[in-house]
Amino acid sequence: MTTKQKYDGTSTSVALARVVSSFCILFFLACHDTGLTRREEIPGVGLPDDLFSISAPSKSHVVVSGYWGAIYVSTDGGSNWKRGETGTRRLIYDVSMADEQRGFACGQRGLLLRTDDGGLSWRKISTPKDSDNVHFFSVHAVDPEKVWVVGEWGTRIYSSDGGETFVDDSLVIGPSHPQFVWLSVDDQERIRAGEPVFEDLGLTDVWCLRKESERCWIAGEFGTVYSSSTGGVKGSSGEPGWVLGKIVSDEKPAPINFSENGSDIEEGQRTSLETFARSMVDTPHLNVAIQPRLSRREILKMDEDYDPYPLFELADERGRAVQYALEAVGLLSDRVRQRGGPPWDYDEFLEDDPDMLSNWIESRRSDSPRVDLEVVQSPHLFAVRFSDPLNGVVSALGGVVLRSIDGGVTWRYSDVGRKGAIFSAYPVSSRKIVAVGEKGLIRISEDGGTSWVRQEKGFPKVFTFFRDMTFVGSTGFLVGQGGTILRTTDSGESWSHLLPGRE
Repeated sequence: MTTKQKYDGTSTSVALARVVSSFCILFFLACHDTGLTRREEIPGVGLPDDLFSISAPSKSHVVVSGYWGAIYVSTDGGSNWKRGETGTRRLIYDVSMADEQRGFACGQRGLLLRTDDGGLSWRKISTPKDSDNVHFFSVHAVDPEKVWVVGEWGTRIYSSDGGETFVDDSLVIGPSHPQFVWLSVDDQERIRAGEPVFEDLGLTDVWCLRKESERCWIAGEFGTVYSSSTGGVKGSSGEPGWVLGKIVSDEKPAPINFSENGSDIEEGQRTSLETFARSMVDTPHLNVAIQPRLSRREILKMDEDYDPYPLFELADERGRAVQYALEAVGLLSDRVRQRGGPPWDYDEFLEDDPDMLSNWIESRRSDSPRVDLEVVQSPHLFAVRFSDPLNGVVSALGGVVLRSIDGGVTWRYSDVGRKGAIFSAYPVSSRKIVAVGEKGLIRISEDGGTSWVRQEKGFPKVFTFFRDMTFVGSTGFLVGQGGTILRTTDSGESWSHLLPGRE
Protein backbone atom coordinates (compact mmCIF):
# COMPACT_ATOMS: atom_id res chain seq x y z
CA MET A 1 0.00 0.00 0.00
CA THR A 2 1.14 3.39 -0.43
CA THR A 3 -1.04 5.97 1.07
CA LYS A 4 -4.44 4.53 0.66
CA GLN A 5 -6.58 3.92 3.68
CA LYS A 6 -6.44 0.44 4.99
CA TYR A 7 -8.98 0.48 7.80
CA ASP A 8 -12.27 2.04 6.90
CA GLY A 9 -14.43 0.80 9.71
CA THR A 10 -16.38 -1.67 7.61
CA SER A 11 -14.79 -4.85 8.90
CA THR A 12 -17.06 -7.10 10.88
CA SER A 13 -14.26 -8.87 12.64
CA VAL A 14 -14.13 -8.27 16.35
CA ALA A 15 -10.44 -9.03 16.37
CA LEU A 16 -9.77 -6.26 13.89
CA ALA A 17 -10.80 -3.73 16.50
CA ARG A 18 -7.93 -5.01 18.60
CA VAL A 19 -5.49 -4.68 15.71
CA VAL A 20 -6.49 -1.14 14.86
CA SER A 21 -4.99 0.51 17.91
CA SER A 22 -2.16 2.89 18.58
CA PHE A 23 -0.42 3.49 15.27
CA CYS A 24 -3.23 2.07 13.24
CA ILE A 25 -5.68 4.46 14.86
CA LEU A 26 -3.44 7.34 13.85
CA PHE A 27 -3.35 5.94 10.36
CA PHE A 28 -7.12 5.71 10.32
CA LEU A 29 -7.45 9.33 11.34
CA ALA A 30 -4.83 10.49 8.90
CA CYS A 31 -6.50 8.82 5.97
CA HIS A 32 -10.02 9.79 6.92
CA ASP A 33 -9.86 13.28 8.22
CA THR A 34 -12.27 14.33 5.46
CA GLY A 35 -14.88 12.82 3.27
CA LEU A 36 -15.26 9.22 4.45
CA THR A 37 -18.98 9.20 3.85
CA ARG A 38 -19.19 12.10 1.42
CA ARG A 39 -19.52 11.58 -2.27
CA GLU A 40 -18.44 15.03 -3.36
CA GLU A 41 -16.69 15.47 -6.68
CA ILE A 42 -14.52 18.28 -7.93
CA PRO A 43 -16.77 20.54 -10.09
CA GLY A 44 -16.03 20.18 -13.78
CA VAL A 45 -13.56 17.38 -13.19
CA GLY A 46 -15.47 14.45 -11.78
CA LEU A 47 -12.68 12.98 -9.70
CA PRO A 48 -13.59 11.61 -6.27
CA ASP A 49 -12.91 13.29 -2.99
CA ASP A 50 -9.81 11.20 -2.28
CA LEU A 51 -7.33 9.32 -4.46
CA PHE A 52 -5.44 6.41 -2.91
CA SER A 53 -3.19 4.98 -5.57
CA ILE A 54 -1.53 5.66 -8.91
CA SER A 55 0.16 3.45 -11.52
CA ALA A 56 1.94 4.66 -14.67
CA PRO A 57 3.16 2.01 -17.11
CA SER A 58 4.49 4.88 -19.26
CA LYS A 59 4.86 8.67 -19.14
CA SER A 60 1.63 9.09 -21.07
CA HIS A 61 -0.55 6.31 -19.63
CA VAL A 62 -1.63 6.94 -16.02
CA VAL A 63 -4.28 5.17 -13.91
CA VAL A 64 -5.53 6.35 -10.49
CA SER A 65 -7.97 4.83 -7.98
CA GLY A 66 -9.95 6.10 -5.01
CA TYR A 67 -13.31 6.28 -3.29
CA TRP A 68 -16.57 4.67 -4.35
CA GLY A 69 -15.14 2.32 -6.93
CA ALA A 70 -13.47 5.17 -8.81
CA ILE A 71 -10.74 4.51 -11.36
CA TYR A 72 -9.63 7.20 -13.81
CA VAL A 73 -7.41 6.84 -16.86
CA SER A 74 -5.26 9.32 -18.76
CA THR A 75 -3.48 8.50 -22.02
CA ASP A 76 -1.86 11.92 -22.51
CA GLY A 77 0.24 12.26 -19.36
CA GLY A 78 -2.54 13.59 -17.15
CA SER A 79 -4.01 16.38 -19.27
CA ASN A 80 -7.34 14.59 -19.79
CA TRP A 81 -9.09 11.83 -17.86
CA LYS A 82 -11.78 9.20 -18.46
CA ARG A 83 -13.60 7.23 -15.79
CA GLY A 84 -13.22 3.47 -15.94
CA GLU A 85 -16.17 1.12 -15.51
CA THR A 86 -15.53 -0.89 -12.37
CA GLY A 87 -19.02 -2.11 -11.50
CA THR A 88 -18.49 -1.44 -7.78
CA ARG A 89 -18.89 1.31 -5.17
CA ARG A 90 -16.29 -0.20 -2.84
CA LEU A 91 -13.15 1.75 -2.03
CA ILE A 92 -10.29 0.80 -4.34
CA TYR A 93 -7.08 1.03 -2.33
CA ASP A 94 -4.54 0.10 -4.97
CA VAL A 95 -4.06 -0.21 -8.71
CA SER A 96 -1.14 -1.79 -10.57
CA MET A 97 -0.73 -1.80 -14.35
CA ALA A 98 1.49 -4.49 -15.85
CA ASP A 99 1.58 -2.56 -19.13
CA GLU A 100 -0.59 -0.01 -20.95
CA GLN A 101 -3.40 -2.50 -21.46
CA ARG A 102 -3.41 -5.01 -18.59
CA GLY A 103 -3.54 -4.43 -14.88
CA PHE A 104 -5.20 -5.16 -11.52
CA ALA A 105 -6.92 -3.23 -8.74
CA CYS A 106 -7.92 -4.23 -5.19
CA GLY A 107 -9.95 -2.86 -2.31
CA GLN A 108 -12.61 -3.40 0.31
CA ARG A 109 -14.01 -6.80 1.27
CA GLY A 110 -11.85 -8.93 -0.94
CA LEU A 111 -12.33 -6.83 -4.07
CA LEU A 112 -9.95 -7.75 -6.91
CA LEU A 113 -10.40 -6.45 -10.45
CA ARG A 114 -8.62 -6.94 -13.78
CA THR A 115 -8.50 -4.77 -16.91
CA ASP A 116 -7.37 -5.68 -20.42
CA ASP A 117 -8.12 -2.36 -22.10
CA GLY A 118 -5.91 0.08 -20.27
CA GLY A 119 -8.25 0.68 -17.32
CA LEU A 120 -11.44 1.67 -19.16
CA SER A 121 -13.31 -1.48 -18.11
CA TRP A 122 -12.75 -3.92 -15.26
CA ARG A 123 -13.99 -7.39 -14.34
CA LYS A 124 -14.11 -8.98 -10.89
CA ILE A 125 -11.77 -11.86 -10.10
CA SER A 126 -12.51 -14.58 -7.55
CA THR A 127 -9.87 -15.34 -4.92
CA PRO A 128 -9.46 -17.75 -1.95
CA LYS A 129 -10.37 -14.83 0.33
CA ASP A 130 -13.76 -14.01 -1.18
CA SER A 131 -15.64 -15.58 1.70
CA ASP A 132 -13.35 -14.25 4.43
CA ASN A 133 -14.49 -10.65 4.13
CA VAL A 134 -10.95 -9.36 4.34
CA HIS A 135 -9.75 -6.10 2.86
CA PHE A 136 -7.08 -6.21 0.17
CA PHE A 137 -4.65 -3.35 0.74
CA SER A 138 -2.16 -3.74 -2.10
CA VAL A 139 -1.79 -5.48 -5.44
CA HIS A 140 1.27 -5.69 -7.67
CA ALA A 141 1.30 -6.94 -11.23
CA VAL A 142 4.79 -8.27 -11.89
CA ASP A 143 3.60 -8.90 -15.45
CA PRO A 144 0.18 -9.60 -17.02
CA GLU A 145 0.18 -13.13 -15.58
CA LYS A 146 2.03 -12.85 -12.24
CA VAL A 147 0.25 -10.89 -9.53
CA TRP A 148 0.60 -10.61 -5.74
CA VAL A 149 -2.16 -9.39 -3.39
CA VAL A 150 -1.79 -8.60 0.35
CA GLY A 151 -4.16 -7.38 3.04
CA GLU A 152 -5.51 -7.84 6.54
CA TRP A 153 -5.27 -11.07 8.54
CA GLY A 154 -1.90 -11.84 7.03
CA THR A 155 -3.42 -12.15 3.55
CA ARG A 156 -0.79 -13.02 0.96
CA ILE A 157 -2.05 -14.62 -2.25
CA TYR A 158 -0.41 -15.16 -5.62
CA SER A 159 -1.49 -15.93 -9.19
CA SER A 160 0.70 -17.00 -12.11
CA ASP A 161 -2.09 -17.14 -14.67
CA GLY A 162 -3.48 -13.64 -14.68
CA GLY A 163 -5.87 -14.16 -11.78
CA GLU A 164 -7.62 -17.28 -13.05
CA THR A 165 -6.34 -19.24 -10.05
CA PHE A 166 -4.58 -18.26 -6.84
CA VAL A 167 -2.19 -19.86 -4.36
CA ASP A 168 -2.96 -18.89 -0.75
CA ASP A 169 0.34 -18.13 1.00
CA SER A 170 -1.23 -16.15 3.87
CA LEU A 171 0.46 -16.01 7.27
CA VAL A 172 -0.87 -18.83 9.41
CA ILE A 173 -0.33 -20.02 12.97
CA GLY A 174 0.84 -23.62 13.31
CA PRO A 175 1.70 -25.84 16.33
CA SER A 176 5.29 -24.59 16.25
CA HIS A 177 4.32 -20.91 15.87
CA PRO A 178 5.22 -18.73 18.92
CA GLN A 179 1.60 -17.56 19.16
CA PHE A 180 0.22 -21.08 19.31
CA VAL A 181 0.58 -21.58 23.05
CA TRP A 182 -1.40 -18.40 23.74
CA LEU A 183 -4.35 -19.28 21.53
CA SER A 184 -7.67 -20.44 22.89
CA VAL A 185 -8.27 -24.16 23.24
CA ASP A 186 -10.78 -23.96 20.37
CA ASP A 187 -8.24 -22.36 18.03
CA GLN A 188 -5.63 -24.91 19.02
CA GLU A 189 -8.00 -27.72 18.18
CA ARG A 190 -8.77 -26.12 14.81
CA ILE A 191 -5.05 -26.03 14.03
CA ARG A 192 -4.52 -29.66 15.09
CA ALA A 193 -7.42 -30.62 12.83
CA GLY A 194 -5.66 -28.97 9.90
CA GLU A 195 -7.84 -25.86 9.70
CA PRO A 196 -5.81 -22.70 9.03
CA VAL A 197 -5.79 -19.97 11.66
CA PHE A 198 -4.47 -16.76 10.15
CA GLU A 199 -2.17 -14.30 11.85
CA ASP A 200 -3.76 -11.12 13.15
CA LEU A 201 -1.39 -8.94 11.15
CA GLY A 202 -2.16 -6.45 8.39
CA LEU A 203 0.11 -6.50 5.34
CA THR A 204 -0.06 -3.07 3.72
CA ASP A 205 2.02 -3.16 0.54
CA VAL A 206 3.68 -5.52 -1.92
CA TRP A 207 6.25 -4.50 -4.53
CA CYS A 208 8.31 -6.45 -7.05
CA LEU A 209 11.03 -5.44 -9.47
CA ARG A 210 10.11 -6.26 -13.01
CA LYS A 211 12.13 -7.25 -16.05
CA GLU A 212 14.58 -10.03 -15.19
CA SER A 213 14.71 -9.61 -11.40
CA GLU A 214 12.93 -11.99 -9.02
CA ARG A 215 13.12 -9.59 -6.07
CA CYS A 216 9.92 -8.80 -4.15
CA TRP A 217 9.10 -7.11 -0.84
CA ILE A 218 6.11 -6.85 1.52
CA ALA A 219 5.53 -4.23 4.25
CA GLY A 220 3.01 -4.31 7.09
CA GLU A 221 2.10 -3.46 10.64
CA PHE A 222 4.47 -3.44 13.61
CA GLY A 223 7.63 -3.05 11.56
CA THR A 224 6.94 -6.14 9.46
CA VAL A 225 8.91 -6.16 6.20
CA TYR A 226 9.61 -9.26 4.11
CA SER A 227 11.95 -9.79 1.17
CA SER A 228 12.14 -12.50 -1.47
CA SER A 229 14.78 -13.39 -4.03
CA THR A 230 12.56 -15.97 -5.72
CA GLY A 231 9.55 -13.89 -6.73
CA GLY A 232 7.82 -14.73 -3.46
CA VAL A 233 7.59 -18.46 -4.19
CA LYS A 234 9.69 -21.19 -2.62
CA GLY A 235 12.81 -21.95 -4.62
CA SER A 236 13.49 -25.34 -6.22
CA SER A 237 16.48 -25.77 -3.92
CA GLY A 238 14.40 -25.20 -0.80
CA GLU A 239 14.84 -21.44 -0.44
CA PRO A 240 12.01 -19.84 1.56
CA GLY A 241 9.55 -17.74 -0.38
CA TRP A 242 9.76 -14.84 2.08
CA VAL A 243 12.36 -13.82 4.68
CA LEU A 244 11.57 -11.39 7.52
CA GLY A 245 13.86 -8.37 7.54
CA LYS A 246 15.45 -6.81 10.63
CA ILE A 247 15.20 -3.18 11.67
CA VAL A 248 18.49 -2.10 13.22
CA SER A 249 18.65 0.20 16.25
CA ASP A 250 21.30 1.11 18.80
CA GLU A 251 18.77 1.64 21.60
CA LYS A 252 19.66 -0.79 24.42
CA PRO A 253 18.19 0.37 27.76
CA ALA A 254 19.43 -1.28 30.92
CA PRO A 255 17.11 -3.61 32.90
CA ILE A 256 15.11 -2.06 35.74
CA ASN A 257 15.97 -3.73 39.04
CA PHE A 258 13.60 -4.08 41.96
CA SER A 259 14.31 -3.78 45.67
CA GLU A 260 14.58 -6.74 47.99
CA ASN A 261 10.89 -6.72 48.71
CA GLY A 262 10.49 -7.58 45.06
CA SER A 263 7.84 -4.95 44.26
CA ASP A 264 9.45 -1.49 44.29
CA ILE A 265 11.78 -0.10 41.63
CA GLU A 266 15.18 0.66 43.12
CA GLU A 267 15.27 4.37 43.92
CA GLY A 268 18.54 4.96 42.09
CA GLN A 269 17.03 3.71 38.82
CA ARG A 270 14.00 5.94 38.63
CA THR A 271 16.02 8.84 37.22
CA SER A 272 17.50 6.74 34.42
CA LEU A 273 14.07 5.26 33.67
CA GLU A 274 12.56 8.74 33.36
CA THR A 275 15.40 9.86 31.09
CA PHE A 276 14.83 6.86 28.84
CA ALA A 277 11.06 7.46 28.75
CA ARG A 278 11.48 11.12 27.77
CA SER A 279 13.77 10.10 24.92
CA MET A 280 10.99 7.88 23.59
CA VAL A 281 8.13 10.37 23.78
CA ASP A 282 9.08 12.19 20.57
CA THR A 283 9.80 9.02 18.59
CA PRO A 284 6.36 7.53 17.92
CA HIS A 285 7.75 4.89 15.56
CA LEU A 286 9.49 3.20 18.49
CA ASN A 287 7.73 1.22 21.23
CA VAL A 288 8.91 -0.41 24.43
CA ALA A 289 8.65 -4.10 25.20
CA ILE A 290 8.89 -5.16 28.86
CA GLN A 291 9.54 -8.62 30.22
CA PRO A 292 9.38 -9.18 33.98
CA ARG A 293 11.94 -11.53 35.56
CA LEU A 294 11.64 -13.62 38.74
CA SER A 295 14.61 -14.21 40.99
CA ARG A 296 15.87 -17.71 41.67
CA ARG A 297 15.15 -17.20 45.37
CA GLU A 298 11.50 -16.34 44.66
CA ILE A 299 11.04 -19.43 42.54
CA LEU A 300 12.78 -21.74 45.00
CA LYS A 301 10.37 -20.66 47.72
CA MET A 302 7.69 -22.67 45.98
CA ASP A 303 7.09 -26.40 46.53
CA GLU A 304 6.94 -28.85 43.69
CA ASP A 305 3.17 -28.72 44.00
CA TYR A 306 3.07 -24.96 44.07
CA ASP A 307 0.30 -22.81 42.78
CA PRO A 308 2.00 -20.68 40.09
CA TYR A 309 -0.53 -17.83 40.35
CA PRO A 310 1.49 -15.87 42.93
CA LEU A 311 4.44 -15.93 40.51
CA PHE A 312 2.20 -14.79 37.66
CA GLU A 313 0.82 -11.98 39.79
CA LEU A 314 4.29 -10.91 40.94
CA ALA A 315 5.60 -10.79 37.38
CA ASP A 316 2.51 -8.91 36.23
CA GLU A 317 2.87 -6.41 39.10
CA ARG A 318 6.46 -5.66 38.11
CA GLY A 319 5.50 -5.13 34.49
CA ARG A 320 2.75 -2.72 35.50
CA ALA A 321 5.08 -0.81 37.82
CA VAL A 322 7.47 -0.11 34.94
CA GLN A 323 4.60 0.71 32.58
CA TYR A 324 3.11 3.22 35.05
CA ALA A 325 6.52 4.86 35.45
CA LEU A 326 6.84 5.22 31.68
CA GLU A 327 3.32 6.60 31.37
CA ALA A 328 3.98 9.16 34.12
CA VAL A 329 6.65 10.74 31.90
CA GLY A 330 4.30 10.93 28.92
CA LEU A 331 4.71 7.64 27.06
CA LEU A 332 1.33 6.38 25.85
CA SER A 333 0.23 3.08 27.32
CA ASP A 334 -0.36 1.61 23.84
CA ARG A 335 3.36 1.98 23.19
CA VAL A 336 4.32 -0.29 26.09
CA ARG A 337 3.87 -4.01 25.55
CA GLN A 338 4.48 -6.91 27.88
CA ARG A 339 6.07 -9.84 26.11
CA GLY A 340 5.21 -13.42 26.86
CA GLY A 341 2.48 -12.87 29.38
CA PRO A 342 1.78 -15.59 31.94
CA PRO A 343 -0.44 -18.52 30.84
CA TRP A 344 -3.27 -17.80 33.30
CA ASP A 345 -5.36 -20.68 31.91
CA TYR A 346 -2.43 -23.10 31.99
CA ASP A 347 -4.59 -26.04 33.10
CA GLU A 348 -6.13 -26.20 29.65
CA PHE A 349 -2.71 -26.49 28.01
CA LEU A 350 -0.86 -28.88 30.31
CA GLU A 351 -2.55 -31.98 28.91
CA ASP A 352 -1.08 -31.25 25.47
CA ASP A 353 2.21 -29.81 26.69
CA PRO A 354 3.20 -31.02 30.21
CA ASP A 355 6.37 -28.92 30.16
CA MET A 356 4.68 -25.68 29.12
CA LEU A 357 4.43 -24.23 32.64
CA SER A 358 7.95 -25.11 33.75
CA ASN A 359 9.36 -23.76 30.48
CA TRP A 360 7.61 -20.45 31.00
CA ILE A 361 8.93 -20.12 34.56
CA GLU A 362 12.44 -21.06 33.46
CA SER A 363 12.33 -18.39 30.76
CA ARG A 364 11.55 -15.82 33.45
CA ARG A 365 14.32 -16.89 35.83
CA SER A 366 17.08 -14.40 36.65
CA ASP A 367 19.63 -13.68 39.34
CA SER A 368 17.61 -10.81 40.76
CA PRO A 369 14.08 -9.41 40.44
CA ARG A 370 13.92 -7.06 37.45
CA VAL A 371 12.13 -6.03 34.28
CA ASP A 372 14.00 -6.15 30.99
CA LEU A 373 13.27 -3.33 28.56
CA GLU A 374 13.68 -3.49 24.83
CA VAL A 375 13.12 -0.87 22.18
CA VAL A 376 10.75 -2.45 19.68
CA GLN A 377 11.27 -1.44 16.09
CA SER A 378 7.61 -1.58 15.12
CA PRO A 379 6.48 1.41 13.12
CA HIS A 380 3.36 1.11 11.04
CA LEU A 381 4.68 0.74 7.49
CA PHE A 382 2.82 1.99 4.42
CA ALA A 383 4.68 1.55 1.13
CA VAL A 384 7.82 -0.29 0.05
CA ARG A 385 9.76 0.65 -3.12
CA PHE A 386 13.13 -0.41 -4.54
CA SER A 387 15.17 1.25 -7.30
CA ASP A 388 17.28 -1.88 -7.86
CA PRO A 389 17.78 -5.27 -6.13
CA LEU A 390 19.75 -3.68 -3.25
CA ASN A 391 18.48 -0.12 -2.62
CA GLY A 392 14.99 0.47 -1.27
CA VAL A 393 12.83 2.44 1.14
CA VAL A 394 9.70 1.97 3.23
CA SER A 395 7.46 4.87 4.23
CA ALA A 396 6.24 4.86 7.81
CA LEU A 397 4.34 6.60 10.57
CA GLY A 398 6.20 9.07 12.76
CA GLY A 399 8.03 11.12 10.12
CA VAL A 400 10.51 8.39 9.25
CA VAL A 401 11.61 6.39 6.26
CA LEU A 402 13.27 3.00 6.52
CA ARG A 403 16.29 2.56 4.24
CA SER A 404 17.91 -0.70 3.06
CA ILE A 405 21.06 -1.15 0.98
CA ASP A 406 21.17 -4.95 1.15
CA GLY A 407 17.94 -5.90 -0.57
CA GLY A 408 15.77 -5.72 2.54
CA VAL A 409 17.79 -7.97 4.86
CA THR A 410 18.37 -5.06 7.26
CA TRP A 411 16.76 -1.65 7.61
CA ARG A 412 17.79 1.61 9.28
CA TYR A 413 15.81 4.67 10.24
CA SER A 414 15.98 7.97 8.40
CA ASP A 415 14.22 10.94 10.00
CA VAL A 416 12.81 13.41 7.43
CA GLY A 417 12.74 16.23 9.98
CA ARG A 418 8.99 16.57 10.40
CA LYS A 419 6.57 14.52 12.45
CA GLY A 420 3.59 12.91 10.81
CA ALA A 421 2.86 10.07 8.47
CA ILE A 422 5.06 9.46 5.43
CA PHE A 423 2.61 7.73 3.12
CA SER A 424 4.89 7.23 0.14
CA ALA A 425 8.66 7.28 -0.40
CA TYR A 426 10.17 6.61 -3.81
CA PRO A 427 13.85 5.91 -4.62
CA VAL A 428 14.23 7.77 -7.90
CA SER A 429 17.81 6.46 -7.94
CA SER A 430 20.12 4.67 -5.54
CA ARG A 431 20.86 8.03 -3.86
CA LYS A 432 17.83 10.24 -4.49
CA ILE A 433 14.61 9.66 -2.51
CA VAL A 434 11.37 11.62 -2.64
CA ALA A 435 9.05 11.32 0.39
CA VAL A 436 5.49 12.68 0.73
CA GLY A 437 2.79 12.46 3.37
CA GLU A 438 0.21 14.24 5.45
CA LYS A 439 -0.49 17.99 5.46
CA GLY A 440 1.38 18.69 2.24
CA LEU A 441 4.60 17.09 3.43
CA ILE A 442 7.26 16.61 0.76
CA ARG A 443 10.97 16.02 1.36
CA ILE A 444 13.89 15.13 -0.90
CA SER A 445 17.15 13.38 -0.02
CA GLU A 446 20.13 13.41 -2.39
CA ASP A 447 22.34 11.20 -0.20
CA GLY A 448 20.34 8.04 0.30
CA GLY A 449 18.36 9.27 3.29
CA THR A 450 21.20 10.68 5.39
CA SER A 451 19.76 14.20 5.14
CA TRP A 452 16.52 15.71 3.84
CA VAL A 453 15.49 19.10 2.48
CA ARG A 454 12.05 20.66 2.22
CA GLN A 455 10.80 20.89 -1.35
CA GLU A 456 9.83 24.44 -2.34
CA LYS A 457 11.02 25.10 -5.88
CA GLY A 458 8.01 25.35 -8.13
CA PHE A 459 5.93 23.34 -5.68
CA PRO A 460 2.26 24.28 -5.43
CA LYS A 461 1.27 25.44 -1.96
CA VAL A 462 -1.27 22.86 -0.92
CA PHE A 463 -2.42 21.63 2.46
CA THR A 464 -3.51 18.10 1.75
CA PHE A 465 -2.59 14.49 2.30
CA PHE A 466 -0.36 13.06 -0.41
CA ARG A 467 -1.04 9.35 -0.57
CA ASP A 468 0.81 7.71 -3.45
CA MET A 469 3.55 8.46 -5.95
CA THR A 470 5.18 6.82 -8.96
CA PHE A 471 7.97 7.62 -11.40
CA VAL A 472 8.77 6.70 -15.00
CA GLY A 473 12.30 7.96 -15.45
CA SER A 474 12.38 11.62 -14.44
CA THR A 475 8.59 11.98 -14.85
CA GLY A 476 6.57 11.43 -11.71
CA PHE A 477 2.95 11.64 -10.58
CA LEU A 478 1.52 12.26 -7.12
CA VAL A 479 -2.07 11.80 -5.89
CA GLY A 480 -3.93 12.67 -2.72
CA GLN A 481 -6.90 14.29 -1.05
CA GLY A 482 -9.48 16.30 -2.92
CA GLY A 483 -8.75 14.62 -6.25
CA THR A 484 -5.29 16.17 -6.23
CA ILE A 485 -2.90 15.03 -8.95
CA LEU A 486 0.56 16.58 -9.39
CA ARG A 487 3.24 15.96 -11.99
CA THR A 488 7.01 16.45 -12.12
CA THR A 489 9.31 16.16 -15.11
CA ASP A 490 12.58 16.73 -13.27
CA SER A 491 12.69 13.87 -10.71
CA GLY A 492 10.73 15.73 -8.07
CA GLU A 493 12.59 19.04 -8.10
CA SER A 494 9.46 20.92 -9.19
CA TRP A 495 5.78 20.02 -9.45
CA SER A 496 2.68 21.34 -11.18
CA HIS A 497 -1.01 20.75 -10.62
CA LEU A 498 -2.88 18.57 -13.06
CA LEU A 499 -6.03 18.36 -10.92
CA PRO A 500 -7.57 20.38 -9.43
CA GLY A 501 -6.36 22.97 -11.95
CA ARG A 502 -4.84 25.62 -9.72
CA GLU A 503 -1.40 26.93 -8.85
